[in-house]
Amino acid sequence: MTSLLRLSPTSWELRWTEEQRGLDGLLLGKSQWEGIVTIEVVPPTSEEAIHVNPLGLYVTDLRWTKQL
Repeated sequence: MTSLLRLSPTSWELRWTEEQRGLDGLLLGKSQWEGIVTIEVVPPTSEEAIHVNPLGLYVTDLRWTKQL
């Protein structure tokens, strides 16, 4: 993660770098990515929901693209 910017109360812009490595661990390449994630918080109302998602945090939209 290289950057995290809040765009609104429910959306964030993310930027990150991915590395591709061979089985020997040598770096094969790097790529830069950016995306926007939209979230919603719905507090859990049952014990089962608390076990599954204790924060009640849900991603409602996710878009990403490779930077050229």
